[in-house]
Formats: sequence, structure tokens, C-alpha cells
Amino acid sequence: MIEGNHADEGTAAIPDGIKHWNWGAFLIPWIWAMGNKVWIGLFALIPAVGLVTMAILSVRSAFPLADGLAVFFAITGLLFSVFLGIKGDAWAWRSKAWRSVGSFRKAQRIWACVGLVVVMADAAGIWYVVQQIAYALAMIGYGGGG
Repeated sequence: MIEGNHADEGTAAIPDGIKHWNWGAFLIPWIWAMGNKVWIGLFALIPAVGLVTMAILSVRSAFPLADGLAVFFAITGLLFSVFLGIKGDAWAWRSKAWRSVGSFRKAQRIWACVGLVVVMADAAGIWYVVQQIAYALAMIGYGGGG
């Protein structure tokens, strides 16, 4: 059995059982980063904050490059997620003390499940909003909106 690491400031050796794709880091990058003390993952917040700020300020009509900026933020966010998916296991292994490779893998499986639940909840919420908008538009179109 491979002994765990000691989280010695990024110099811990990476065992073979650690180098995998990390679904938790990919699906919920900044949440996963905080939970695993992988602080570089907080850079994934930058595109999200940019998109939310643009939405709140409704800059699309006032700023001619807003569509391009929104696409830039979306692509940058996806690239951060992919990068964390690729490098996440190694960074998480080095950032915290783990008892064993098995305990590490178990923790990362839990993060992947949490990420899947969050993505499914987001998709369900978006589906609900789309349904409500479609219903409202249908009611207006049929004269049933009042």
C-alpha cells in the first residue's frame, strides 16, 4: 500500500494512481478549488464574475463589443475548467495531506458526484426558466395574457 503524502508545499511525489482526469475540478472548478486548497483554481471565478457583471449591468446595448466579450469569458471559463480537469488531481494531491491514494480517490469521486448534481440542478433550473418563458410567450401570442 502506498503511504499518503505530507502536503509539503508542492514537492510531494505524484503516485501513478493520482494522474487522472478530475471531474469535480472540471464541473465545479472554483468550489472544488476551495475545498481542495488549490488556490490557482480560483482564477476560474474571473470569467464567471465577468459574465455576471455584464448581465447585471446590461452592457450589451451600451457596449458594442459586449457579445465578443461574453464569448471570450465563456471560452476562458471552459478553458480554466479543462485545465483544472487535467491538472486537478496532481494539484489536489500536493495541496493537502492524504492518508492514501485510496482516500484521495474516494474524496475526488465525491467531488465528481457533487459536481454532477450541481450541473444537473443548473440544467433543470435553466429548463424550468425556458419552459416558463415559452409558456408566457404562448399565452401572449394566443391573447391569453390578459
